[in-house]
Amino acid sequence: MRTPRRSHPSSAETAGPVSDTLVVVGEAGEAWTALEALRFVPLLRVERVARPAWPDPSNAGTPLLYLLGRCAALPDTPAITGWLDRLAVTDSPPAALVLPRTESGWCALAAHPQCCGLLSAQPTLDVTEVERVVTAARRAQVRRWRRGRAPTGRLAWNFSTAEAADGERIWLLLASVLADLRGLDEELPRLGMAFTEALTNAVEHGNLELASSLKDEDDSMGRFYAERGRRLADPRYAARRVRVELQIREEYLQIRLRNQGPGFRPSDAVRTRFDLPHRLHPYGLGLRMIEGLVDEIEIAPDGRGMTLRSDLSPRPHRRAA
Repeated sequence: MRTPRRSHPSSAETAGPVSDTLVVVGEAGEAWTALEALRFVPLLRVERVARPAWPDPSNAGTPLLYLLGRCAALPDTPAITGWLDRLAVTDSPPAALVLPRTESGWCALAAHPQCCGLLSAQPTLDVTEVERVVTAARRAQVRRWRRGRAPTGRLAWNFSTAEAADGERIWLLLASVLADLRGLDEELPRLGMAFTEALTNAVEHGNLELASSLKDEDDSMGRFYAERGRRLADPRYAARRVRVELQIREEYLQIRLRNQGPGFRPSDAVRTRFDLPHRLHPYGLGLRMIEGLVDEIEIAPDGRGMTLRSDLSPRPHRRAA
């Protein structure tokens, strides 16, 4: 019978078969500040090209999204529409357009099925709007996967600390994606419990820098959650992000979480959670619980990330933690 593996530092990340590349076509200088805000650990790899490369269906290295700025090769609405039509015919990734609000044909471009968003560059490009079109591009990516065999690949999200604080809501998002792509699996509830606990740790002990010792004081839980609320409202902590990466393979699911807190030494976490008696750490058993719910758990060397892996292949029932 296979038992969960002990926590250990993770190896270097490797790119999955699904591209996280965003291709900026033409001049879109207004986009760079917004894109930098989204490139966390990194969320996106950005490439710049002067003119659109016509899509090649035989090219497996397709990007996630095209972002079209001012481009001499596509000077007006009819030319842009023709490019979008060609993208649609070849089942290529969608495009978002950086245009001034005075652009003629705005509504026609917005209605094109290959367009996943129009971004106003006046006065500046809004980060939230860029994040919205990236999310739309990922939905299009999922739809393309569903038309083929059992999909494999990688999806990633970049959540604010406030968003990530609602762990159950974030898991519902991931679970809905998994259900659409792979159907229901008996391992999903266990993975969901492990993920929610890991995300809570990333938010509370990572981005918010809350010490577990707060729970050991008088009025422990009330004091802890009062301080949690204060830090969620503090821009110094609230501005931090949590990256969640979902990697899908035929045999397993893997979730990598990454926070922007100060980190900790993985060796200390392993020694505290697994070597000392339970009674000495009544609130510090999160890693022990996670280890009992998934097949593998890895902690990043800098203590700011965790990877969970759950096998999908049939195997004997595992022992509880």
